[in-house]
Amino acid sequence: MNIRQRQVLIAVAIIVAVMLLFPPYHVLHQTTRALVGSKLLWGWLFSLPRGGQVDVGLLFAQWAAVSVVGAITYLLFSDKK
Repeated sequence: MNIRQRQVLIAVAIIVAVMLLFPPYHVLHQTTRALVGSKLLWGWLFSLPRGGQVDVGLLFAQWAAVSVVGAITYLLFSDKK
């Protein structure tokens, strides 16, 4: 592993961690537990509004996209012998 590859891994790890701290979420109505509007929001994980529900599927999709781009970049920076 060279320096560029290490930098790619560190960048991917930081991006994934930030995505975990600021996940996508929907706000659910208090009484009916139904989605209020179709607004998708991102916010601090530890201060989601009351009734906020993290969209885990979208969060995993974001992680997968970052991982694929990171893996391609990692391979592009490999030492060609």
